[in-house]
Amino acid sequence: MRKLLFPPLLLFLALIVQSGQLSAQRESTLLGDLDLTGAWGGVTYNYSALGDDGAYIRGGYGGLEFGNQIFIGYGGWRIKDDVRLTDIGRNFELRHGGLITAYTPNSYKSIHPRLSFTIGPGRVEVDGQRDRVFVAQPAAGVELNLFQVFRLGIEGGYRYVGNVALDDVDIASEDVSSFFLQIEARFGFSW
Repeated sequence: MRKLLFPPLLLFLALIVQSGQLSAQRESTLLGDLDLTGAWGGVTYNYSALGDDGAYIRGGYGGLEFGNQIFIGYGGWRIKDDVRLTDIGRNFELRHGGLITAYTPNSYKSIHPRLSFTIGPGRVEVDGQRDRVFVAQPAAGVELNLFQVFRLGIEGGYRYVGNVALDDVDIASEDVSSFFLQIEARFGFSW
């Protein structure tokens, strides 16, 4: 009986090994070999040159890392303090969120560059009047790998706020778009 089961068992094991080797071959993709290599999220503290004294914007985000260099995620930000626009003399509030993409070359080094771009919808409120807007935010900076699960980033960039149209308020995109400086605390891991 053992002699009868042994050859079919060997054939079955050989087929499993062969199918494993065939499935191990890589498929061709448009973006190349961007394997999922991590998951990160964090908080941001942002100082923008808005209003009389500037504006502090806080937010958070989360996303996935591909190929140890590409980050794709989603985040949201909001002005927490009352901001008075100098040219208009009115109280102002901004909320926005959207898709975040970032490129981090040499992320294995303790200090490395980081380029990011955020794009998505937002909302501007001036003296109780609200309007939906479009926000695009390119940034560049450095990132420090403090621990395996904690990174600290410092970035600067420009926040463009478009499609601003409020009734009875003379406000334009230039009034609410501004340069910013941002500190980010990132938590997560890469494998």
